[in-house]
Amino acid sequence: MLDSDASIAETMRVVNIFYNNISLYFQVAGVYRYAVSYNTLHGVTMNNDFPIKQAYRKGNSPQILNIYTVGTGPSGYAGWSSFPWNYQGNSVADGIIYDYTYLPGSNRAGYNTGKVSAQYTTDRFYNGITDAFNADFGGCDGGDDVDDTPAEAEAATFCQRRDSCPAAPGDDPIRMCLPSFNISASKTVYAHTDNMMDYTDDNCRIEFTNGQYNRLAQMIYRNRGINLY
Repeated sequence: MLDSDASIAETMRVVNIFYNNISLYFQVAGVYRYAVSYNTLHGVTMNNDFPIKQAYRKGNSPQILNIYTVGTGPSGYAGWSSFPWNYQGNSVADGIIYDYTYLPGSNRAGYNTGKVSAQYTTDRFYNGITDAFNADFGGCDGGDDVDDTPAEAEAATFCQRRDSCPAAPGDDPIRMCLPSFNISASKTVYAHTDNMMDYTDDNCRIEFTNGQYNRLAQMIYRNRGINLY
């Protein structure tokens, strides 16, 4: 079973690896499974997900993270999340919709380690960190509004070195692990600069920047009143 307790626990373990850097920790408070029709399970989109949240949301605390696992839907997205700044005005709509075929143990090669959940938790729901390329806010011209993530014109889907915004400083935040020779150690080492907030496979997504972590902490405090400093 893809949404087994073990796969959910592994997902939270991976999520916490990234959040422990800012002293934030998630634990599973409960797992609830409901029998629904095929059309309900596989028909959820960004435009019709509110009834799911309204029917199944648990808890009222701003510390609660509700994740609703569904089947692959018409959009084909791995998932999506609400904006954190909408929480106070509409807490019922708060949460993450997550295709369960991306959970650990699935056959989604390259996307089944739990990092997809870490991305969506970081994305709009809890912390307001957007994708590094963030076409909604201008790509090369605006990006994710974080100073230490280089500008990126569009989503990356492969581990590759590229510079999609040549007029802006730095290569894209997703790229290959680039080899360099360490003379003193007499060996080849690899410089990882691969950001979590993109669409490459899990091997290429290994870090958040300091600027992203700072934004996380600020957004959590502003929208949920949780002080991590």
